[in-house]
Amino acid sequence: MMRTPAAAAPRADPNDREDLPPASKRVRRSRRPAEKLMTEARRQQARVNIRRTKTASRAKTTRYNYSSYYAPMHKWYKINAPHMLKDDVDELDAAKVRAACETPEGLKEQLQHFEEFLDTREHHKETLPNGKAAPAKLGTMLGYRTSFGYYVWAKDVEYTLGIPPQWHAGLKSYFGGLKQKEAELRQKGVAGKLKEGKSKMCMQLYQATGKFFQHEGKTIAAFCNSWSWNLMCRHSNLDELNAKHIGFKQDSITIEYGKDKNHTDGSIHNKTAMLKHVYANPFMPSVSHH
Repeated sequence: MMRTPAAAAPRADPNDREDLPPASKRVRRSRRPAEKLMTEARRQQARVNIRRTKTASRAKTTRYNYSSYYAPMHKWYKINAPHMLKDDVDELDAAKVRAACETPEGLKEQLQHFEEFLDTREHHKETLPNGKAAPAKLGTMLGYRTSFGYYVWAKDVEYTLGIPPQWHAGLKSYFGGLKQKEAELRQKGVAGKLKEGKSKMCMQLYQATGKFFQHEGKTIAAFCNSWSWNLMCRHSNLDELNAKHIGFKQDSITIEYGKDKNHTDGSIHNKTAMLKHVYANPFMPSVSHH
């Protein structure tokens, strides 16, 4: 005859204690603070914070570079399209441009104004064989286009839908033509160099610079010379390094960046923009890391 197993004792409820208040009187603890009714002052502060957060979507240096393009635009519009200026100051009125671009006719007019402005841009020192000033480089033109778009549709705008697609479409063929014209002038040797940008620093010059700094006892200069070369970065990236960026892995020093030029908000997958390894060179003390 089989025995029937004894029924398992009911599991005690940890909340079923005499020293605890009734469940109806208990307040559940939450990690989140209780929501509060926003005062008008708090709403104003929130709007300020929101504007600052949106402004941070572009780096401070980028916004500074944009500002260097504003003065020529203001001067040109003052002379050639004065009806687009602000009423109280000789500056282009971004609100008037946005309002005009809401209609096909207004958008066409504003595109024409901006293309005429670009057509008058000249290179600051290069000339053509006929003695006239060479047109501004494509990079300068692109700078004007980006700065104009930011000035009109983003700068000091609390809520915006962005630059109209029709604006980009209207300028696409123009900038395509600028690219072709500049390539043709460069190929003919009429204006500009065939090679753009700065020449790279050769290995011999890097070593000679390191030896000079070592001989002169310039420790900081030697550090910047060696680390800029090995980390492939500018001095501004070295200036921001601190203890949190530096680590060690086997026989190398690791430098971890939270962001870089191509990943301004860091990497999505690794939560960091870049990890670089630096090794000492005992055979070349002038470029060795201490």
